[in-house]
Formats: sequence, C-alpha cells, structure tokens
Amino acid sequence: MAAMPTAFAVMLCGIRVQLLEWGGGDEVTLYVSDDERRMWAAPLSHYAGKGSLRLDPGAEPSSCSAQSRQPGTRVRPEDAWGCVLACRPGVQSPSSRFRLWRCRKEPPALPGLEAGVSGLEAETPDPRAERGEPSAGSRARGAERGEPSGGGEKRRTTGWERRTGSEGLGAKDWLTAFYSGGMRTAAGSLFGLSYGDSLGRPTEFQDYGSIVAAYGPGGPRELVGVPARVTDDTQMALAVGEALLEVATVAAEVLEPVLRRRFVEWLRSPDNTRSPGMTCLHACVGLAEGLPWVEATQVGSKGCGANMRVTPVGLVPGISDEQRAGAAQLQAALTHGHPTALAASELTAFAVFWLRGGLAPDELVGALRQRCAEERTNYRGDWLGELWRQPGVSSPRTFMAHGWDECADALERVRAALAAGRHEGDPCRATGAGWVAEEALATALYCYLVSPGEPVAVLGRAAATSGDSDSIACLAGSFAGASLGMAAWPDEWQDRIEYADRLSRLGAAWD
Repeated sequence: MAAMPTAFAVMLCGIRVQLLEWGGGDEVTLYVSDDERRMWAAPLSHYAGKGSLRLDPGAEPSSCSAQSRQPGTRVRPEDAWGCVLACRPGVQSPSSRFRLWRCRKEPPALPGLEAGVSGLEAETPDPRAERGEPSAGSRARGAERGEPSGGGEKRRTTGWERRTGSEGLGAKDWLTAFYSGGMRTAAGSLFGLSYGDSLGRPTEFQDYGSIVAAYGPGGPRELVGVPARVTDDTQMALAVGEALLEVATVAAEVLEPVLRRRFVEWLRSPDNTRSPGMTCLHACVGLAEGLPWVEATQVGSKGCGANMRVTPVGLVPGISDEQRAGAAQLQAALTHGHPTALAASELTAFAVFWLRGGLAPDELVGALRQRCAEERTNYRGDWLGELWRQPGVSSPRTFMAHGWDECADALERVRAALAAGRHEGDPCRATGAGWVAEEALATALYCYLVSPGEPVAVLGRAAATSGDSDSIACLAGSFAGASLGMAAWPDEWQDRIEYADRLSRLGAAWD
C-alpha cells in the first residue's frame, strides 16, 4: 500500500478525520481521533439532513441502526450508503478506523461540503473479498502487524469522481478534503470570530426591525469595506491570543503579567476607537497604573467583554483542562470580577475546544450543562487568589456557585429554545440580549446550533439581533469555525478582514 500524503485530512459531516488508506472499489478507510479507544458504529443515512454525524461512544454496533454491521463485516454498496464501522477495541492507540461504504443512494445535503482529492495511490478491488477471503485493504493492515501480505495490482486514481448508474455515487458529494494543514480549525475559529464581529458591528445598536428592513431576515452576510473593520471584540481576542503565544507555559504567575501588558497596549492603542466597553476601559486603566489586578478588576461586572475575547484559550494545543479553565477565568478576571463572567468564559473556551476536537454540535449544550454541575463549587485559587472576598460572600465555594448557576440557567434557555423548533424572529427574545457574559454565550450558542452546517447563515442570524450583535456574532463564528475549519468561510473574506495578518499568525501557530 502506497503511503498517503501526511497533510491530507477530510471532514466527514463536521467530524475531522484523516484518510488512512484507499482500498479501491467500494471501501474507504478513515482514521478518526478517539482518545478513549472506544468502538461504535452508525450509518450516515441515519443522520441524513442533520448537518453532522453523531457517533454514540460505547454503543454496540447493532444498536445504532438496522443498517449497522459488526466491525469487520463486509458490506455490499447496494445494501446502504455511508455505513461507518469502527473496529479497534482494545488496541493501544489513540485512534479508531472507520470504513465508508458508497452505494447507489443519494447522500444527504450537507451545505458547504465539497471534495477535492486527487492523485492517491489505490489498490484495485480484490475478487477474493467477494468470496469472504481477506480484502486488499485488510491484507495491507495485516502487513502492518507483521502478517503475510498479498500482492494487489496498483492503479492511480485521478480524483473523487461522481459516479452514476450501477456504480452509485462517489464520495465527492459528502466529503471535504483539505491539504496543507488539514481543516485549520484554529484559523477557522479565529477568522470566524472576526467575521462575526465585523458583520455585527453595524447592527449592534439597532433594533431587530431596522436590521431586517436593511438586510432581510437572514441578517448581514457580506463583509463591507477594505479592510472590513472589526471592533474591540477582535482586538482584545488578539491580545489574549498573542499573550498565550508569548508565554512559555500557561500558569497564572507567567500569564498574568503578559495579559496585563497586552491589555494596557490595547488601552493605549490609537485603534482603540471601536466602542470599547466601560468595564474593560476602567479595569485596564487600573492595570496601567500598576494596581494589583484584584484591585483593578470591576468586581460587580459580568459583562460580555469577559468572554468575547476568550476564544484563543480554547484553541491553544497541548495544555491540560486545568490550565485551560484557569487561563479562561484569569483573562476574564483581570477586568470582570463577577463569578458569572468567570464561569461563562470557561464555558465559552471549552465550547470552542470541544467543537474543535470533533464534538457533535447537538451534544454541545448537554456537555456544557454537565460542566456547570461538575464545576459548581470549584474555586481556582491558584489562578484567582483572593478575588472571592467580596461583600456578602461567605466562601469561595458559594462565590463560584452563583456564577455557575446563572450559566446553567442560561443554557437551559438555549435547550428550551432549540427544542421549541421555531427559530424565526429576534434570537435575543429566546436567550437574552447578550450584554452580560452568560447571555452572550447562550445567544451565540442558539444562533449557531439552529444551523451548525450553515456557517455564513449562523453569522447572519447572530448579527441580526437586537442586543450586543457583534459579541454574539463573534462567538457564534468562533464556534462554527472551530467545528468546520477555514473551509466554512468564503475564501475572499480572508484577505479583506482587518488584522488578517495577526489572525493568520495565531492560526498557523495552533493548527
């Protein structure tokens, strides 16, 4: 089996995967990250039209659908299209293998997914497989384990061509291929943040009726200007991201002085003319004067400035959950000392992190609610010091519990709004105006989860809100980009957005 390009990866219905081998004929084997080495199976047809593939960890293959097959079972392409088989239980590897089976049935519509794969070395179908003997692909895998391998005549494919008639449809209709860095989910999230910020900038202080009159019910969907200007949301996200890129390790004593310096640089920048929030301004003035950050912060504020800028914390690779949570809360705490601001910032960072790691969008709200329950009384003293000592607060545990409870209530509103099934009108009526941190998170999640497979529509919906439109849209864009990568966005936008060079630098470092 010829080696595959190391930079080659594909996106399968929003799940990031890497092409491991092409067995020819009706079989494609993919390589999917699975840290817990679990086994599951599910046919893509079971999720037709949902925009994402949900795999149920731990489920028996036979329980997913009548069309599922036990791992290792050969499936004829006429049986079902898109049957996915995972079959590496008990193997000490951080991965699982999946086989995709093409067939004659039309695959579901998956907006934004196209294919562009060519020049792969392939093996021709092995007739012995039809008699129940090992296929060419399985012989190649056996060779990796030191087992005898067969010959296998080689041929070269020139692309994922669309097939017709008795040969069915090729993978072109439901795979997206990415060369040179895979999906680029860090860049996708950062640029998505800036695109949402730019689209929401002109609508931030407009009522919903005026926005619809100007842009239609779908909201603004085209960048305006060269460059397309952004607000303090992107500027401060860059400050956080560049601080993280600068430090040698993510620890409170290392990160705090760098964040302080970056925030003060933002405060004094001549470009700080984009309607910055008063909380950030007042706190940064105190930081510039050299006050300890626990004195400079605005202890009563839970404004969305705390989490509008936290996306980079969710994108940094190679750090622990403890470091990610601590950094998310610390960057918020430097300006916003309210426990809800801290909890919402942590949740926002983990939403980005989990989506980038392949979490199905329809599982996101449940995962965030679970984190609220698990972290409810966890005060991160190594990161926050004595911040909890505020009037009326009896202990660090009660301090944090208030913040997590408010976030849990906001997430329940998201769940209820999505379950209602009617998503017309101003999203702020369902989940809040977004001026405070938990509502910015909730409304951004709602705008994203209505149609996670349609990223530009997500931005338009988030920008067409009567509340803090730029912050809502920037978070919604960061979620969509973390899940779908740079392919989520129109190519021409990348060169038009303000600060494209700084965004690209961060994306390149973390992709």
